[in-house]
Amino acid sequence: MPRACYAGVVLLFRGHYPRGMYDLNVGLHRWAARVVAYGTLLTDVYPPFRLDQGEREPVADEPLP
Repeated sequence: MPRACYAGVVLLFRGHYPRGMYDLNVGLHRWAARVVAYGTLLTDVYPPFRLDQGEREPVADEPLP
């Protein structure tokens, strides 16, 4: 919100949007989108630690050979 106010004031007095302000704004939005994407993809579940790449996955109820 504050960046939009600064941009409005700059546009009012200068008549064009400065390239540096545009680059800063785009960079901040990209960074925020990456942080949100990273945070939403986090999970508490660890991947299984198995090195076996056999035909089928073992079931937890089956006894091990």
